[in-house]
Amino acid sequence: MISLLIIPALAITITLCYASLLDIRERRVPFRTWYPMLAFIIPVSTIVFGLYLLNLDNFQFVTFILLILAIASGLLGFDYYYTKYRYEVKPTRKDVFTQGIYWLLFSIPVSSLLYGFLTGTILVISIVAVIFCALVYIFGIYLYGGADSFALLAIGVGIPLFPVEPLCGYPLTNYFPWSAFLNALVLNIIAPVGIFLFNRYRSNNAPLRYQFLGFPVKGDEIQNTYGFVMEVIEEKEGVMQRRFLTFREIMGSIFSRSNRIYTKDLKTAPDKYHEELKIFKKAGTVWISYGVPFIVPITAGLISAIFIGDIIFIIMKFVAGF
Repeated sequence: MISLLIIPALAITITLCYASLLDIRERRVPFRTWYPMLAFIIPVSTIVFGLYLLNLDNFQFVTFILLILAIASGLLGFDYYYTKYRYEVKPTRKDVFTQGIYWLLFSIPVSSLLYGFLTGTILVISIVAVIFCALVYIFGIYLYGGADSFALLAIGVGIPLFPVEPLCGYPLTNYFPWSAFLNALVLNIIAPVGIFLFNRYRSNNAPLRYQFLGFPVKGDEIQNTYGFVMEVIEEKEGVMQRRFLTFREIMGSIFSRSNRIYTKDLKTAPDKYHEELKIFKKAGTVWISYGVPFIVPITAGLISAIFIGDIIFIIMKFVAGF
C-alpha cells in the first residue's frame, strides 16, 4: 500500500510545483491544471480507502464505488440547488463540473467512514480525513484561495498515509496531510521573519508589526508587484495623508473580501483604480503586504513532509531530547 501512495504523492508534488509557478506569475491557477493529477489520485485513493484500509472484497469494493458516486451526486445536487435558490444564480456547466470534482474527492473519505460504520470497521484514518477535508472546505471559503483549498483537499484525499518513511521517522499521528499542512504553516511563518530582516537591512521605517507583514514599493511600479495595499492614502487640500490599515481592518477585509486593494486588480483594472494609482504615484512609495501565495508553502510543506517528516514533531523530539 505504501508504495502505491508514491503514485499520487508524485503526481500531486509535480502539479503543485507547476501551480505555484502559475500562481506567482499570473496570480491564478486554471482548474485544468489539476486534470493530470486527478487522473492518478481519484482511482488510487479509492483503492487505498476501499481495498487496503477497509479490506473489502471485490463485490464490496464495487458497492463502495457506487456509494462514493451516490454521495458525490447528492452533495453536488444540494450544492446546485442551494446556490440557485439561495443566491438566485444558476450555476454554469463549468461550475457544476468543478464542484462535481470537488465533491467526488470529498466523498471518498466520507464513503470510507460511512461504509466502515455500516460494517462495524470504523477507521480512525477515515474520521480524521473527513474532518480535515471539511475544515479545508470551510476555511477555504474565507481564508484560502480556490487553488489553495483544492491543493489541500487533493493532499487530504490522495495521500492519507505517509508514502515512505521520512528521514526523521513517523510522527505520532500517521495522517500525512496533517503533517504537510503543519509544515506549510511553519514554513509560512519564516517568511515574515525574512521580511523583517529585509526591512531592517533597507532601513524601511514603519511600526514594528507592519515590518513583519510587508515592505514599501515605488508608487509608479506598484502594478508590477504582488500583494495588497497596507496603507490608506488620501490627498486633502493638497496635503498627502496616510496611515496603515489597522489589524481589525485587515482581518475584516479577509473575511468580507472587500475594502482591500490588491496589486493584481491595479494591473488588470487600471481604469477602475485610476484615482488610486494617481495617488500612489504622488505618494512616492506605498507599503504592500508580501505576495507569496499560500500554495507555495503548501508545496514546500508537502515535499518536506515526504522526505523529512513532521517539523513540529521533530522540534518536540529535539526539545524532549530523544
